[in-house]
Amino acid sequence: MWSDPATGAYQFDYVDEMQKYTVIAFDHTHNERAVVADNLTPEIIT
Repeated sequence: MWSDPATGAYQFDYVDEMQKYTVIAFDHTHNERAVVADNLTPEIIT
């Protein structure tokens, strides 16, 4: 998923809010270190 470069907005479609996820975030420009978080439950924002 890529966020909007101007606003930082993003959207994930078809996420099952009853599942737990492992999330990996990295900076493709290599200016920041990657971050990993596990056992995350999504919050659906409407």
